[in-house]
Amino acid sequence: MSLDQHCNTGAPGVFFFRSDTYSFREGIKPGALLIVDFGGTPVDGSLVLCVLEQEFRIMRLRLHPKRCLQELDKLDNFRAIPDDDEDGLEVRGVITHIVALLQS
Repeated sequence: MSLDQHCNTGAPGVFFFRSDTYSFREGIKPGALLIVDFGGTPVDGSLVLCVLEQEFRIMRLRLHPKRCLQELDKLDNFRAIPDDDEDGLEVRGVITHIVALLQS
């Protein structure tokens, strides 16, 4: 099995990021390798890489009942997605895979 083939890492627009955050629910630890498709189409519930206040953030995209971004471990925290770019919020790519070390 080829990890490159399985994760489609050779496609244009697919990039690697290292996580600096922790999310119990998604199994993301600091140092986890995130495979992000900048050309991917997110669906309701997708983990997405966003730029919020000039900082990369991992959030969950919600499309129903309204378009918003949800904090990963704070399920009650939502941020509406504006129709314009004036809010400083951009969805950059879809996180397609998370590769994490199981050792502490």
